[in-house]
Amino acid sequence: MLHKINYKATLDFLSLTIHALGTGIQLDIDPDLFLDKVLEDLLFIDSILSRLFHQLRDNPYLNRRVEYLVQLEKTKEEFIQLITQILNRGAFFSEPLEPYLPTLQTCLSGQNKELDALKSILQDIKSHSLPEEKEVISPLEYQFLLESEEQKEGDA
Repeated sequence: MLHKINYKATLDFLSLTIHALGTGIQLDIDPDLFLDKVLEDLLFIDSILSRLFHQLRDNPYLNRRVEYLVQLEKTKEEFIQLITQILNRGAFFSEPLEPYLPTLQTCLSGQNKELDALKSILQDIKSHSLPEEKEVISPLEYQFLLESEEQKEGDA
């Protein structure tokens, strides 16, 4: 079943979740209570960001695709920064996550590869797009406009 994905809202929510996790892992919270939840959230975000990347990459005709790709790029960069902070043990909660550092390193590697591909896609789009101030009218549009004018003149 086809369903419409609201990319903007989804990416906004992921960005807020990343920010909340980044703040949370700085706090002196009890790892026995929060370790599973933090790890689950990190893996969930990794999975969803990859899924959104593949959907946007594979759908070049999506309306507002460039806007979503740019937003995805920013969200991926936020997530990469969070994972890097954990891997560099720059957060209070890094120590409880130590047994999972290889998994997080794999997440980081995958996100970096996708981010590079995403930047390449955006660069290709930018290099192949027309300047914004230049409007292009297709031959079909000209024909439609001319037919409309001829009908107006005929009615008068």
